[in-house]
Amino acid sequence: MDANRLRFWMLSQLNDWLPPWRARTAYVTGQGIVDSNGNIQIVQTQTGKPPGQSDAAPPTWNPSMGQTTKDGTIVWMNSGPGVWGPGQAFAVGQYITDSNQNLQCVSQVIGNATTGAAQPSWPVAINQTVADNNVTWTCAGPSQAGLSYCNQNHRLELRSVRTGKAPAEDYNAATVLVGTVPMALDQFGTYARWDQSSGIIYAGGAGPGSGSSAAPPPDEVPIYAPPQHTVTDMAMGYDGIFYIAVGGALILSDRRNRWSDFTLTVPDFNFWRLAALPEGGVLALDSRNNQLGTVSGQPLQTGPVDQPDPGILRSCHPNPDPPRIVSRFALPAGEHFVALAPLDPTQQPAQFVLLSWASDSATNQTAWVRIFSGTAFTGTPFTGTPLQLEGVRLPYAIAGLGDQKLAAFVTNYNEALIYDLSNAGNALVPAGETYILGSNAAGNGGPFVHGFSLPPNYANVAGAMPVMLPLLPLSLNSLAASGATIAAGPAIVDSGAAQSIWHRMFLEAIIPARCGAIVWLAASDTQSDLFSPSCTWYPHIFGSASLSSIPTAMLADTPSAVWQSIPTEVAFAPTLLGEDPIANQQGLFMVLIQRANKAVRNLAGRYLGVRIQVNGDGRNTPEIAGLRAYASRFSYVQNYLPEIYREAKFGPAADADGPSTRRDFFERFLDLFESQFTRIEDRVANAYLLMRAESVPDGSLDWLGSWIGIQPDSYPPDRLRARIEATPYLYRWRGTAQGITKALDVATNGMASRGAIIVIENFRLRHLFATILGADLSIRDNPLLPGYSASSNSIVGDTLFLGDPRIQAELQALYATNLKIPGSAQAVQSFYDQFANRITVFVHNQVENVNLNLVKAIVEEEKPAHVQASVLIATQPLMIGLASLLGVNTYLGPDPPRNTATVGVSDVGRYDVVTHMPALDPRMENGASYIEYDRPIARIKAPIAVKPGDPILLDGSASSKSPGATITSYVWTMLEPPA
Repeated sequence: MDANRLRFWMLSQLNDWLPPWRARTAYVTGQGIVDSNGNIQIVQTQTGKPPGQSDAAPPTWNPSMGQTTKDGTIVWMNSGPGVWGPGQAFAVGQYITDSNQNLQCVSQVIGNATTGAAQPSWPVAINQTVADNNVTWTCAGPSQAGLSYCNQNHRLELRSVRTGKAPAEDYNAATVLVGTVPMALDQFGTYARWDQSSGIIYAGGAGPGSGSSAAPPPDEVPIYAPPQHTVTDMAMGYDGIFYIAVGGALILSDRRNRWSDFTLTVPDFNFWRLAALPEGGVLALDSRNNQLGTVSGQPLQTGPVDQPDPGILRSCHPNPDPPRIVSRFALPAGEHFVALAPLDPTQQPAQFVLLSWASDSATNQTAWVRIFSGTAFTGTPFTGTPLQLEGVRLPYAIAGLGDQKLAAFVTNYNEALIYDLSNAGNALVPAGETYILGSNAAGNGGPFVHGFSLPPNYANVAGAMPVMLPLLPLSLNSLAASGATIAAGPAIVDSGAAQSIWHRMFLEAIIPARCGAIVWLAASDTQSDLFSPSCTWYPHIFGSASLSSIPTAMLADTPSAVWQSIPTEVAFAPTLLGEDPIANQQGLFMVLIQRANKAVRNLAGRYLGVRIQVNGDGRNTPEIAGLRAYASRFSYVQNYLPEIYREAKFGPAADADGPSTRRDFFERFLDLFESQFTRIEDRVANAYLLMRAESVPDGSLDWLGSWIGIQPDSYPPDRLRARIEATPYLYRWRGTAQGITKALDVATNGMASRGAIIVIENFRLRHLFATILGADLSIRDNPLLPGYSASSNSIVGDTLFLGDPRIQAELQALYATNLKIPGSAQAVQSFYDQFANRITVFVHNQVENVNLNLVKAIVEEEKPAHVQASVLIATQPLMIGLASLLGVNTYLGPDPPRNTATVGVSDVGRYDVVTHMPALDPRMENGASYIEYDRPIARIKAPIAVKPGDPILLDGSASSKSPGATITSYVWTMLEPPA
């Protein structure tokens, strides 16, 4: 059989399953895409021979339903989805969302193609129709808005959606909170906050009774008082500098005390909001002039006064990198920008999110976010439509949660709204994750604290303790009840042959209890038939699927999938799900492809259309990792049994509704046995995969390696696989420097190729003297002489000495005293013997971590028995005196990090440096003010038993505390049950 494998990553991840527009792509009449405005566009007509082709650049889409857009040789029609209205005209192929949240497609019109005076009784079963005056609607199933493709685990699942009413936002309160100065948090847990009443920035977290979770009152110290100006923002930088926006200027306060506070003033830039850049500096928002600016550079370190000699050439600017704005980015003038925050501090390159209102007024109805990568706006083009936050009007704070998720605060609401960017179109819908704010911060908490790690913290209300709270989720999901793809965008599988009989379908999925899926299939030899509203789709049930969308006539005969005990039907292949099978819930599911309620159940056609409908219980969701369909069917009846058992009905007789023929039933009955034999045959046919390094399971690598003499447990699993693959090459060069280098390269995942490990034959270390004595250095792979030397006795470098005997004599005379080179050949040979049959392996472990034990073991295994090997650690990337050995003891790579010196660990004059700790609270390094307190111990009292339906009351009053301390609050966390 030909395996036609369909994986969900082949389908669009934008707007769920309906694919986006693509340049220079062939499209057929009836095929659909989703445009940049989120509308469904259907191919209405095409010029020339089909299929039509799109243009090189996207067209300007007509946003009005029923209007067309020209694109290359294609004419697209905007098909909605729209809203039903009385007496409204529709065209074939247009969609609406009915009162049941199902999609209804216009399949036929007559006369003026207008709807009736009242809504019809909408059908809920797919393919069922209803007449509406001069329009005939066909049910296309639930709206696909409930589906989501998870980029993290690569599975199709139900979307997380928020339930409940929209928050009642207050413009005045939001305006006050927008102007509130965020707190700053450093890497050591100390914080800084602006006190408006005193005009002073206080720091805390390092003294007794301070910290983000301490009891009141906090022990804080003043660290900065701006002169007659108001602070608008402050952020701790990755470079140890505390950045403060004061009265439109930017203050740089070095927490290592390398210089005095520096003020950066730019006439046409008003510093208002700040976000630290991982490479150093800050990204600044100017909300007055609507622009972004990247600030880089540092003042010169304060030190002894230098009185240069007037005769010494010096730079006119002693500071090559002063603080300055190095780049600017204009923002739309009509919007009101309210917040700037990092999207994910761990992502490279760093991304930031900008929050704005369409207008600064109480009547504002729209909020936008833009993603900024540090050098440009990403996602939708900045000149195009930004991402709209649905469900809110006046959000006042925003923060990144990691995994492309955002949290937003709105007024009069005691939880954060969560938005997922991973599968977003132009609009962001609130997700169903629950992030309840602390009891003291209920309603108007925040804003978010500028920090370095996740989860983000937010400021508690004034006067409440602790001063900041972490934003943590509850273990409570809220998922869409259902979701489905639509007929305009089915996935297409091409068997390559006309009238292929589609045989069997496999699904790798997790299907919890009370959850299920229906896979709808259709087949035709003409691809455009699969996009027609009149195309008939046949259901296949997985798990506890909702059956309301299946027509009554098909329901009794609809096939149901069965769970398989094997992880995948593809012999010896890894699974897409990546999970161990659990009976009837998790793993591989199989179903025979067939047409329900047909006399002959075979589904035939070159092209197979696939649509899927998923349902859950609101708390759990099916997770589909892969779907595979096989064609064409190898029939046991056709190949092994007499003709009397073969199907005799064809054409319209085979397509008639009703029970199946006896011969068709017998064919499907034999397929039960065929499935077991096929599984056995596939494993036998693919047994060779167990003897290939590329496909052998990890557990069998030692067994396969033992065939060719590789010792077990000498390599990590991934490197052992690479070692087995490289064996033919290594054996050809075994015992040579090149072979040892390749073996090390394979074992260390390319460190020899990158220069972290260098293998040198010691005789090459005498390259100067070898030239004097006429040795042949014309070797292409000599690491000391990059390139090729044409002369047989020459030094390749800044100066070229050819093999002239007079030059040799002069050089011998220069080095004769130190080298003690006599005139006899025996002494020369003795000098050579000091370097012969020896190799040295240089390991640069300062830049990359190298397993020295593995390197030594491989060198001993691969070198000849008569060769002496030594492994040396090149601790310095560049050593004076050996600089000529470029690439040997000099390793071109990133600068090693300058870590803080540690007593008893660091060496003086090496990579670690003695420096101040860049903490916001200056008492962090002062041991005298730091007191270690015993942590409180939580003790919970719970009832022995409760009646069904009664609440479970937990009492934490028995918790203990350290002497002199007071328990002021209790934080309850629901833990996951042990595995």
